[in-house]
Amino acid sequence: MANNPSYDGYFKKYAPVGIDWRVLKRIAKIESNIGLNPRVIAGAVSEDGKSYGLMQLRLSTAQDFDPSATIQKLNDPEYSIKIAAQYITWSKSYLLKYTKLKESDFRFLEFLIKTYNQGVGTSKYELNIKEVSNGADNYWVKYQNAVV
Repeated sequence: MANNPSYDGYFKKYAPVGIDWRVLKRIAKIESNIGLNPRVIAGAVSEDGKSYGLMQLRLSTAQDFDPSATIQKLNDPEYSIKIAAQYITWSKSYLLKYTKLKESDFRFLEFLIKTYNQGVGTSKYELNIKEVSNGADNYWVKYQNAVV
């Protein structure tokens, strides 16, 4: 991976309908410092041993959207952004269908971002019981503070 080239073209190309492309960029900032994390540069697995690439996706998550996904593909920045965008699109649809959230709700973006980190099941649980989940609140704060 090159030394932090601008991936803005990919973020803009794959941004889900109705979601600003900078949402993807901020997630990449949190996940991999937009590709500058040494593990991402080396094409290695994340510190937790589960995620790969610019957008730090799990292989199993990527395979939900592309059965031919591989670790090598996830380490390609464009591919990583594309799969992340598909996951965000799917998460958005899930939250709208299976929770009481609407896109116009002031907390919709918060839960969409948290879902990227914690998964839809935990977000749905958090919304239904109105309790705070594990570390996704910290993820939301990081997202809000990410300068891109």
